[in-house]
Amino acid sequence: MRNRPDEEEFDEEEEEGESYLSSYSDLVTDLMAVFVLLLSFALVTQATHNRSSSPDVMMESTGSGLMEAGQLLEYTEYYNQDEAKGADEGNTEYDEKGEPRAKTAMDVKTEELIKELEGHIAEAGLDGQVRVTKLEQNKIMMRMMDSVLFDTGKSAIKEEVKPILDGIADILFEYNNVIKTIHIEGHTDDRPINTLQFPSNWELSTGRAGSVVRYLIEKSGIAGEKFFSSGYGEFHPIANNATEEGRAINRRVEFTIEVKD
Repeated sequence: MRNRPDEEEFDEEEEEGESYLSSYSDLVTDLMAVFVLLLSFALVTQATHNRSSSPDVMMESTGSGLMEAGQLLEYTEYYNQDEAKGADEGNTEYDEKGEPRAKTAMDVKTEELIKELEGHIAEAGLDGQVRVTKLEQNKIMMRMMDSVLFDTGKSAIKEEVKPILDGIADILFEYNNVIKTIHIEGHTDDRPINTLQFPSNWELSTGRAGSVVRYLIEKSGIAGEKFFSSGYGEFHPIANNATEEGRAINRRVEFTIEVKD
């Protein structure tokens, strides 16, 4: 028996209502999924922000006085987490199968050079003010606080530190055959300087790097063509220049030694 016209109209309206409810339900489900994704992104962003701001928290917790030399370098390592991580993780290389790569002669020489430098620094009692780090498979960084080498606002190397540089020069000469380049960088904090000799931090940082390069060339006997020097002024900070502790960290000289294959 066929439905009457009014019953057919009712069935069509009922089907349209069910279709509308189904579409509405799908829309609500989609909106809920988008909300969950946005919430997840917000949580990840907040966690990243907390990690990136933690060095400043650590800085503030040290108090108003200057940190000890060892604490300064510990803070520097914390501040440069990527660099420190590279020193640990970057040293292990993997082949195409994902297995650890066997050490090469270059790896061995790089590690030997690091140990020699670290031993010399420790004997000199400067292991809290000088830090040696493996940056890459064949690159080493030795970072010195400026107070080790220079008086405030000066580029002349302190007499008392010259014997320590002599030892470093001897070690570099010992590895001369495997050293490709030695790059010395000078860095300052952001406080301006304006003297007859140094009109700005550019001149001060460049002068300090040049002093170290000249001294090492004279004492090591290594060809000058292997050396490079650069002054970066205050423009490559590794800590917050808003605090005295951060400024002390930023005033530094960095030695980047590249070992050849």
